[in-house]
Amino acid sequence: MLAAGLSSRLGAFKPALRIQGACLIERAIAPFTELCDHIIVVTGHRREWVDEIVQRHQKVTTVYNENYHLGMFSSVKKGLSLLSGERFFLTPGDFPFLKSSTLEDMLSCDSDIVVPRHHGEKGHPVLMKSSLAKDILSDDASPSLREWMRHKSVSYVDTEDDGVLFDIDTHADYIAAERLICRTAEAP
Repeated sequence: MLAAGLSSRLGAFKPALRIQGACLIERAIAPFTELCDHIIVVTGHRREWVDEIVQRHQKVTTVYNENYHLGMFSSVKKGLSLLSGERFFLTPGDFPFLKSSTLEDMLSCDSDIVVPRHHGEKGHPVLMKSSLAKDILSDDASPSLREWMRHKSVSYVDTEDDGVLFDIDTHADYIAAERLICRTAEAP
């Protein structure tokens, strides 16, 4: 899980934003806790804040990307350097509405790379076989994971889970997330 950025578009530090009593990074971690043996959160900017927030989660380990200023792909590589297991999810830490059922559907697909798709639009997280990590780590030509994936075979899992598309980048996104949480809490 990537939580190393500056949050510059939002104007506030995203991982620590509170949405109905929980920090954004905690909401992002939640659907993975039952399905994953180990959760790696890559930190960078204000790493001590993220460390403090996630320390109470037993399955979570943080790793500091000292090169976070070089962009998200450097954080991807930092997280992959600690990888264990046969497959791994990769997601930014600002997706608070992912459903565990979507992750389960993705895990049922035995492809090298699996991406969720909501009404034709590709989302997060990405699920990959760990055998691909070595290729990503050694790639010095691709500027991003998206560019690296462009040359790979990807399988898609269609889902009604719009949480695969809902990230928080702006203040308007944050307000929309708070409203959605409130509406969900009020629903019978």
